[in-house]
Amino acid sequence: MQNITLENDELSRKVMQYFLLLQIVAVVLVFILIFFHLYFLALAVSFITLFIFISTFLWLYLRYQLIPVVKEKHNLQQTTSLLQKSIHEEAAIVRKTKQKRESLFQDEKKENDTAVLNLQQGYIQKGLSSSYIKDAVISGVGPKLKERLATYHIFTADHVSNKILEIPGFGKAKYLALVGWRSEIYKQFDKTKPTKLPSEQLESLKQKYHALQQQNDANENKAHDNQLKLENDLRPLQLRLKHLVHITFTSYLGNSLASQGFMAVFIAFVLVAAQAISGVSATTFAIRASIPTATATPTATPTLTNTYTPTVTFTSTATLTPTITLTSTITKTPTTTFTPLPTRTRIPTIIPTRSLPTLDPLRYVTAICMDGHYSYSRHRQGTCSDHRGVRQWINKPPD
Repeated sequence: MQNITLENDELSRKVMQYFLLLQIVAVVLVFILIFFHLYFLALAVSFITLFIFISTFLWLYLRYQLIPVVKEKHNLQQTTSLLQKSIHEEAAIVRKTKQKRESLFQDEKKENDTAVLNLQQGYIQKGLSSSYIKDAVISGVGPKLKERLATYHIFTADHVSNKILEIPGFGKAKYLALVGWRSEIYKQFDKTKPTKLPSEQLESLKQKYHALQQQNDANENKAHDNQLKLENDLRPLQLRLKHLVHITFTSYLGNSLASQGFMAVFIAFVLVAAQAISGVSATTFAIRASIPTATATPTATPTLTNTYTPTVTFTSTATLTPTITLTSTITKTPTTTFTPLPTRTRIPTIIPTRSLPTLDPLRYVTAICMDGHYSYSRHRQGTCSDHRGVRQWINKPPD
């Protein structure tokens, strides 16, 4: 009989084709949503496809379980498992019966030895109990001492013990004499003690263990017969399962994907890879989008800076026009000095070198030049031409 294979399931193949198309479209859609920064929507699409992925394979597995040949294989596997379990149990019973057989032999020997020992001890004990002190010849122990021993209930060799030392008139020497006499009696009976059980007792012991051995043998034979029967029942089931070895969910899944094995493997790889790529990509971008981004906000801290302007001292280089007449009392021209101020605005402070109550120098100043000199020009043209131009007009003259 050839191995049995599954027939192609057209419905499952169509479902898997549509599912493959859905997975490809879902991957493209996920990447489009990621491109437009719709990360959580892409993650939702990925979860939906994952749910469809799992549901599809569960549907395929349930559909696979409903195939008649699959049901047959499942029932055969269960029956085979039960038979194998029963075979193992019967084999265990056989092993136990063999172990019990050895144990019964040991028990029989042990019980026989114990019975013989008890018989010997009883024989010696009986001999000691039948040996009376009053009839014995014991060195140092006369009739009076024997009567005294009788008053303490010491009559036979079996009664001799170290309690004799407590009896008045019995020292260590007399005690040792009694012990020596008892030892002689013991040796006599030990030599004549029985070495085996009486025939009746021995036969009873043998019959007891013979019955136990027979019961054990019967259990062993029964377990062995059951084991052989179960093995005979199992053999055809195993042969049938051997022909159904290719009836597996993996083969059914491969047939559902494609008719050719290599193509089925490729499609399965595409399905798994598409789901993995879409899921990992959507999850990664969604996690990154959920992490808040730290934005550095500059804080302007105003710092007050004191700018000190240098003091500019103007020397007497002023050019006087012919219309200005200076008296001889004026020997020095006023000097304008700018002092440093703690404020941001530079305000020149004019400090005259000499108080001129009759003359206001600024009244005749035309402009302040770029290099700090004052010009007293009467015309706008040419003012501060030798001093890099006009910085500030004071009294702007006409053209």
